[in-house]
Formats: sequence, C-alpha cells, structure tokens
Amino acid sequence: MTSATASKIAAGTWNIDPVHSTVAFRVKHFGLTWLRGGFTQFDLSAQVAEDGTVQLEGTSPVDSISFPNEQLKGHLMSPDFFDAELHPTLGFSSTSVELADDGTAKVIADLTLRGVTKSVELTGAWAPATEGLAGDTRFGLELSGAIDRNEFGISWAAQLANGADVLAPTVKIEGEFELVQA
Repeated sequence: MTSATASKIAAGTWNIDPVHSTVAFRVKHFGLTWLRGGFTQFDLSAQVAEDGTVQLEGTSPVDSISFPNEQLKGHLMSPDFFDAELHPTLGFSSTSVELADDGTAKVIADLTLRGVTKSVELTGAWAPATEGLAGDTRFGLELSGAIDRNEFGISWAAQLANGADVLAPTVKIEGEFELVQA
C-alpha cells in the first residue's frame, strides 16, 4: 500500500534526470572518518496515481559502484561484500510514500542487497513540481537513512588491535533525485 499527500504532483510516470540525481553511501572506517562511495548508474521512477498515491521503484547495477580506490572497489564486488557475480543488481520498491504539505518526506521501502530484501525507512524532503528550462515538469526528492549491512549478508569484518571495527556495521544511504514527468 502506498500513500501520499502529493496533490502538487500530477498523476502519471516520473523518471529520474540522471544528470541531476545522486545515490551515495558512507560507512565509518576505523571509527574515525567516513568512507564514501556512490553509484554511477541507477534508475528510479515514480508512479503517481489519480488519488495522489506514489509508488517508487529503482534499481542499480552493483558494478556501477563508484569508489575512490579500485582495489577496494574490487573487494566490494567480491563475495565478502556484494558478491556482484551472483547478485548483479540492487533493488528498491516503496511500500509507503508520504509527501507532506510541509515538504517533508517519509518512505518505507523494500531494499534488496546481495539477494536479501529488508524493509528500510528513509526520510527527507520533497519539492513540488516546477517547469524546467526546456518546458518539462519535474519535482525533487531527497531521502536518507541507515541500514545494518549485516542484515543483508554483507558481514565482512576485521578489528583493529584496540578492538575497534575496521568498518562499522551501520551504513548511511542517501539519494537526491530530480524526477521528470514522462
């Protein structure tokens, strides 16, 4: 079931403008700083019904992970992390979308990583539809949340001599999207 207060978004299909959209993640490294990555390829679409309900669907190829170090990216593709050979695609499908009149957003979705699907809650903001320079109509959506990577079978772990985790189990995820009316 999906729900929304999205009266300012016209019914129909909305697709991302990939030039003006991002998907990123970050995880604490040595408990000191954030190790950041993102995806260079991803898709997100919104289906807005006549009654204002919104359904979001998205995918991303695992091998589109953008990471500052190729050796570490290779490790992320391995069975220790995403196991990209067996699970080449990440998936996202909303079960509830709330776009409030005050501009806040709350999305409950099924997130699939490494073949495991879990419910996640993302919060953020949305901006009502506006006309772009080319005459197209678009709206904005920013979402963020956190997941425990262990729940998705991404449980590689190592500890420092002081007992601190090399990588924290909590991964912060963020998305910023401009969606264009089809």
